[in-house]
Amino acid sequence: MDPNKKIKKEKIKLLTLRNVEGTQTLYTQIPFFMRTRLAQMIDSIKWEEIKHGCESYNPRSFQEAKEKFCDVLRKIDEYLEKGRNTKNEVETDSLMLMRTDRNFITVTYGNDPVKFVTAMADCIRKEDELIDHYILEDENTNESTSCIDINVEVSTNNLPVIEQVTESVSQELLDIEKNIDELQKMLTSYNSLIGANSCPLLDEFIFDPDELHSSILNHFDLMLDTMMKYVQVLSMKVAEFKVAKARANVHVGPKAKLDPLAKSFSAFGELLQTVLNWFEPTELLKYFQQNYEEEMKRKESILYQIKIDLLKCNLVVYKQPKDLMSIESVGNKKGKEESSGSDKLKTKRKYRTKKKNTFETGVRLLGGSCLKDVQIDKAFMYLVAERDKAEGKERDQSTVLTFLTEYINDENFPHHVIFKNVAIESFSRVEQNHIYKQFFRLVYDVYISFKGIGKMKVQTLSLPFMFNTGSNQILELIAARMWYCANFDLYDGRFHCDDSLDVEIVLKMLADRVANLNPANPRLLYQDEVEFLQTRLPNSSNGKVTMQGFIKDKMKKTRAADQELGFSFHTWFYAVLYCIKIRLLNPWIDGFIYGFCSEATAAELLEKESVGTFILRPSISREINSMSSREACTDLTMDIKLKKDNPSLDENPYFVQSIPILMSSVQKYSLYGAIAGIKKNNEAIAKYCLTRNGKKSIAFLRAYNQGKVEGEYESIKDYRLMVKKMEEIQIKEIGLDTTGNINERNEDAKSGASQRKRPFPGHFTSSSSPTSVCVPAQSPSDASSHWSNTTSTSDPVDMFDQENAFTMILSITDILS
Repeated sequence: MDPNKKIKKEKIKLLTLRNVEGTQTLYTQIPFFMRTRLAQMIDSIKWEEIKHGCESYNPRSFQEAKEKFCDVLRKIDEYLEKGRNTKNEVETDSLMLMRTDRNFITVTYGNDPVKFVTAMADCIRKEDELIDHYILEDENTNESTSCIDINVEVSTNNLPVIEQVTESVSQELLDIEKNIDELQKMLTSYNSLIGANSCPLLDEFIFDPDELHSSILNHFDLMLDTMMKYVQVLSMKVAEFKVAKARANVHVGPKAKLDPLAKSFSAFGELLQTVLNWFEPTELLKYFQQNYEEEMKRKESILYQIKIDLLKCNLVVYKQPKDLMSIESVGNKKGKEESSGSDKLKTKRKYRTKKKNTFETGVRLLGGSCLKDVQIDKAFMYLVAERDKAEGKERDQSTVLTFLTEYINDENFPHHVIFKNVAIESFSRVEQNHIYKQFFRLVYDVYISFKGIGKMKVQTLSLPFMFNTGSNQILELIAARMWYCANFDLYDGRFHCDDSLDVEIVLKMLADRVANLNPANPRLLYQDEVEFLQTRLPNSSNGKVTMQGFIKDKMKKTRAADQELGFSFHTWFYAVLYCIKIRLLNPWIDGFIYGFCSEATAAELLEKESVGTFILRPSISREINSMSSREACTDLTMDIKLKKDNPSLDENPYFVQSIPILMSSVQKYSLYGAIAGIKKNNEAIAKYCLTRNGKKSIAFLRAYNQGKVEGEYESIKDYRLMVKKMEEIQIKEIGLDTTGNINERNEDAKSGASQRKRPFPGHFTSSSSPTSVCVPAQSPSDASSHWSNTTSTSDPVDMFDQENAFTMILSITDILS
């Protein structure tokens, strides 16, 4: 090992063992034992550079983060294997610590190597800061103590020292358990000595009573101190769980697991109860209670305070209410009240949830079964508007909730309270334009009692939810919850959601949302995709994205000649992810769907590819199906390189055509069938798919047939596309401008250059090139009915015959006439 790095390693140990300020939280995310044992490898990696690369959405950095994470786990496994094979070289206690650290890492970062790299970079940076800012003791002390080995500390009776060098929950529990065992042995041995004290020489020669008493009491204090610190750790873990639960609830984070946290509470509850039992009328503490009465009463009161602190943080909502609830107005609709501030006159109306909209929710005490004397006397919940909570108002007494309360306390469900058939019979809300800013919470009050303290109330909150009066609000409210739950502390008491966020924060939220389409095997966005999404976001000049722009404002069009789009950024983004989730998840994860990009980028990528090569990307501007529901879905766009029929000698014979791939066709024929069914002269035009991992034969798409019969796609006879609803029907010639810049294209149009325009309802264009071709002819037969049934009452225009797919049978003039 580099001598400088070795010195740093020893300084880290020394600072930590001395409990220097700042070290208590230094290893909350990176286990100390693993950090010091693998110091040579860890210090050789440039964690900060990888972290910055990931923050910049660099694909290479994402891959490097994954590799380094795997390298650390492999190194830990090598350490454990060496310990199993050569027990003399690696102590058993060290193996135990390393196993604990590995479990902590896999549980905390199992599916998120970027998070691990970030935590490691932050940890190493803080180490350097501590070493720079704290001067160690004189040179002699340095030499004599800097080489302290953690293995030695493990084998001593000063077990709380371990708690100071690792913040792993499981390890801390082990520390407390060892501490209690050690103290119990000391008390038992002392009582045996007292019982055997028939010889007057025993006290004088065998042991010094005062010294032993002092040692036991000091050890007791160390144990209590460790327990108090651990309750703080548990409280922090509950807060982390709530944040994870909120992010998972809006699908920007992996599922939040409650069981590991519940096990930690249960294990600690058992240890706490063991120590409390010592104060019962037994022999264990009898001598000390008689001779150190005030001291022991103080220690007992500390234990009960630890128990109270534990109960204050262990109430969690294990079953959240619905995210959105449909409501209807009831009672008087005319009551008005003057709102505060500069707001205009607002109307308060009475509402109730619809009869079929009842729900179930529940709370539980973590580790309650191990606190056997804890009894839930009653439980209650009520509705509160965040607007009122932010203003410090008490709950509205006119709000009426009905529910059935069920108390469960058995081995499988200890200390659970379930609220069933919950209905909100009457509540008020301020009527305003921004319904998407009205968040509500359920407040849960649980009244408990236990021996030694009496009665107390513990309280917690549900995640924010919202009410909708119409289906057209659903996607707006889903967007608002994601905006709020993904980016703000929901339990800090402010109850405030900012109206704008930095564009980088919004992009991170979108990237997390995409990754959590499949948390077990996330497909991370590439840098070019993030940059493309940024161009679609309604960000202002100061680098901010407003909530209004993200949720409601219509998304900007891609070309100057286009009709204005009829949906917001979030509606489009949601529809894209929904169609991927239900129809295209595997090809998306495997990279067959190239991802978010513009048609100009697609044309550039295909410029040097062979004829028949295509790119699949989410449609940018096609109309969205079921736009007012959770099933909002859009189509794919296939950009394919083709060759013109009979091109002249002075023109480019190749062009890129954008063709919509309908989700209805994918559902009926599979992705492979929908693409392979697009033919020219009975020959499929699509041959190769340009993916994120190189060019693949279209045959690879057969793996995503979803159980379809192999030959079923052959029954596809035609692909009749209505011009009114096509995203792109004109040719993009290779070599023409592909920047997609509206101003440049307008200038080209003025100078007579070729210009692409997307037809929209009631608007047809002709190309400047006499050989321009519009669309291919053969593909799923349901396309025509799909367009006519969902978009227009007019008959679709059949622009091609089946025998000659790429020859227009009607001119644009004929169609218009």
